[in-house]
Amino acid sequence: MAENIPQGANNQIEMLLKHGKNLPPEELARKILETVSSTSGIYYSSDKELSLLTAPARVLVTIIQEPNITVRALSIYLGISEAAVLKSLRLLLDNNLIAKTKVNGKNNYSFVKETFEKHSDITHWVRAIAIVSAVGQLNPDDDIF
Repeated sequence: MAENIPQGANNQIEMLLKHGKNLPPEELARKILETVSSTSGIYYSSDKELSLLTAPARVLVTIIQEPNITVRALSIYLGISEAAVLKSLRLLLDNNLIAKTKVNGKNNYSFVKETFEKHSDITHWVRAIAIVSAVGQLNPDDDIF
């Protein structure tokens, strides 16, 4: 599993797995999540924070930023079940937002730029972000949909 985590976290995760056997599973998972998050620059909180992205969107964002991540690592990282990750991957594949290739017997996922750029939700988000960046806030008259 560790070879699919961002490079800077490999040794830390190996040490956690080796020496964290006496930790409760939730604590070990939290420490692994903190290690991955501290090296990748993105973090999905499992707290009561409002998520504006669906599970498939969160999987897509993570694949864009960490294309070699495994299903198990995605599950831990996003705080969702492996079944939810697999369902999200299937939806993304079926809608041609990601592509799957086998490398050394492992599935690698990458986003499909052409479909990604034309997806209506993505174009709305990009436009909204551009408006916020340009003026610092959304105005009630801004038509983003």
